[in-house]
Amino acid sequence: MILENIYAAWRKREIYSAIFMDIAGAFNNAHHDRLIHNLRKRLIPTPIAKWINSFLEERFTQLRFNGVTSRSIPTPAGVP
Repeated sequence: MILENIYAAWRKREIYSAIFMDIAGAFNNAHHDRLIHNLRKRLIPTPIAKWINSFLEERFTQLRFNGVTSRSIPTPAGVP
């Protein structure tokens, strides 16, 4: 149903927006640059794409094993 609404909006040269919640970890592997590229390609308004990008840029993680913590590792994928 969602895809039908999206395609109908696109045929009319309109934008159809949806927000999804990551309840089951579905977005753990979303690559940040690709996600922003896809948003722009689908004509998501620039302020919204920039807002989403602000959540994704300069994200890092660290690993801890047996009390030893790794250096900060850039995290270019996964949506918080």
